[in-house]
Amino acid sequence: MMKKVLVFLLIVSISMFSFVPVAYGDESINHESIAHTEQSDMNQKKRLSEMTDNELKAFLLEYVNGYKADETNQESMFRFLKDNLAQFDSAGETPIPYGYTLYWTWTKQIDEGIKAYYNGEPQSQNTGFRDNPIQNEFYQVPSYMYTCNCYGYAIGIHVLANPGFSDDDITLNIISDNVWKIAQYVKADLQSTYFNKQCVKTTAICPSGSILSTGKEVICVRKGYDSNNIPCDYHFMRLTTSGWLHKPGNSAILRHTVAHSSSVDWVDEYTYNGINWYSSSIVYSDTIVYIIYKANHNYGSLQYTGVNYHSGAYHYYEKAYVCADCNDKYGAYYVSVPCSGSPHQGPRGE
Repeated sequence: MMKKVLVFLLIVSISMFSFVPVAYGDESINHESIAHTEQSDMNQKKRLSEMTDNELKAFLLEYVNGYKADETNQESMFRFLKDNLAQFDSAGETPIPYGYTLYWTWTKQIDEGIKAYYNGEPQSQNTGFRDNPIQNEFYQVPSYMYTCNCYGYAIGIHVLANPGFSDDDITLNIISDNVWKIAQYVKADLQSTYFNKQCVKTTAICPSGSILSTGKEVICVRKGYDSNNIPCDYHFMRLTTSGWLHKPGNSAILRHTVAHSSSVDWVDEYTYNGINWYSSSIVYSDTIVYIIYKANHNYGSLQYTGVNYHSGAYHYYEKAYVCADCNDKYGAYYVSVPCSGSPHQGPRGE
């Protein structure tokens, strides 16, 4: 388990994560040379945002090592680049507002390709794609800003990690894994020896801030979709006494300012300094799943659990100690009641 945690600290190793390729049409890759602009200065190279689809694919093939090495994900990486051309067309390090760790790897690989394409010469610097945030306000620039994603921030480890990182048998698939399954990966992490939070509940009901006074912690997760409405990312937030805080990718910590509801989409906006604001094309519009957890269970007295079945001349009822917070059971066993059939006899004790 610790080995996997350390692996997540090395961004370059994240390319080992599996990623299901997505078909985006039948357009074939024409590995033509990338054309230059028809300006008087023929040494001026065409910007990525000015390229055709075939020119973008040719750029990836010629300059991005990760694209050449991973034929399975070439179309997905191309779509990722095309959906984020505004960010990649800026100078310096491209923002990484994503939770999914594979995109951190792709962003760095494409950035290296862009630098090689321009021979290391800087492009014009963007000062921000949005004048003011729509759903957030600036909260803090943490010391770990560039090495921690939304999940690492939400669960308090302040590193780059995908849900399920504590279990070598779990590999997140952002396309096919629904938000409830992602929440189960989080549960596995929380209940691992790394955290030892045994009482974990998942629900679609948003808890109030007063829950924090009971010693419970709360985070939430939601899946995001690209411009083609294809699942492409996840995002986490953490409930605090200051409200819902979150950290989009490698950017600053924000406070979410709109009420939580699965009927209200989250926009992907972010900042590095609270002055210049940016946004991506991702929209988080799936069900919001809340994960409520604490260290220990709250088992009550022995009780009937509601689980029952009929077999032969008996009806069987389950009894167990049930956690009042997460419904976990222990010490479960069945008691039998003589019963000839429907209507079944109810439990009478042992």
